[in-house]
Amino acid sequence: MEARETELLTMMSYQVANVYDLTISQLHELTAENQVTAFFTKRTETRSNKNGCWKKIGGTETVLDCNGHEVLGAITNFQFFIGPFGTESDWFVTEYVLDESYGARQDIPKEPVEYVVCVLEFAHQRAGLSSSGIP
Repeated sequence: MEARETELLTMMSYQVANVYDLTISQLHELTAENQVTAFFTKRTETRSNKNGCWKKIGGTETVLDCNGHEVLGAITNFQFFIGPFGTESDWFVTEYVLDESYGARQDIPKEPVEYVVCVLEFAHQRAGLSSSGIP
């Protein structure tokens, strides 16, 4: 990540982390005691790493302005699957993406538009999993 990008995002008081490259233990460290944490993450097509992959769950929801006329962005949910056989974990990410054309019309610098806001959630209560996130 370039220093200018980091500086812009830090000025907006958000943490910057590449959520999609982290291991389960790093996810735990990143969220510390919070079950839900938000980060800026560089936009990527591939959401996998050597430890597993983030699979899209459900559809992508379009976010409209308050009048319902202009597209502001999109919301997509992902769940982390561990290892080559895809063992389901209880780690979830909700990705909030700003629509590029909306960002351009609002004079938002291009650098932040290349990022998505990811809300990372460890929801072990929903599935009755251990604190490691593995069934």
